[in-house]
Amino acid sequence: MDELLEEGFIVVRLMCAVKAGWKAISKKARNFMRELKLIAVRAMKDGKIRLVHVEITSFNQADINTVMYRAYVDDEQVLALIYHTREGHDFVSLTPNRIEKCVPEVVGAVLLSVMHLNNLEVVWITDEFFSQLIDRYAVENKTNELSLFHAFLNGEPALHVHYRENEVEVCFNKKRFSTQQQSILDAALNENIEIKHLCKSGVCGKCRLDVLSGTALATSTIIEPALIGPTQILACSFKAITSMEVE
Repeated sequence: MDELLEEGFIVVRLMCAVKAGWKAISKKARNFMRELKLIAVRAMKDGKIRLVHVEITSFNQADINTVMYRAYVDDEQVLALIYHTREGHDFVSLTPNRIEKCVPEVVGAVLLSVMHLNNLEVVWITDEFFSQLIDRYAVENKTNELSLFHAFLNGEPALHVHYRENEVEVCFNKKRFSTQQQSILDAALNENIEIKHLCKSGVCGKCRLDVLSGTALATSTIIEPALIGPTQILACSFKAITSMEVE
């Protein structure tokens, strides 16, 4: 997997299923499925980049207490990530299907997107393997909005993950601006930073940007794939999940 990352990019499909009390998801809940896309880019010292594409399918249900996300690489499931609440704490656990393919870029991008989608500021990880992957992700990506603390929860060692989405910033043409959970385009315009645009609906491709580093999540499901390359986004249709550099 590391060789694939260095040579090009991984396409990851992340499927999400909601369970209430571990009962099978209802047919009605399936009707509220939505798909989102995530792109994560990290520049390497040798000038190469590491790129992760994640597709997220989520099911909306009012009384959920457990959400399971399944991530696929080349149509092969490599991990399942489970978010649930217990005794007033939010937990995320990882079940690897292919350990050799559970690399920090994939696991970290999935975790932060899940925290964003569920409006989570803090989660606990009690699994040692999962904790080590997130530790590596934090060291390699050095994002200001992510803090990790090793602690004890109920007498057991655990990793405390703190995600401060209000500290996410985007750097465009050497100008930095806070996104405040808006699209990258709207956040830039609010700071009087001009990004070329026209339709603001993901159709014209005028606001296309190259991602140099960082993670972004699509806010629209109607983006035409032909409009953007593998390391590009549309500023009007993507939100920054981590601090980013774009041009």
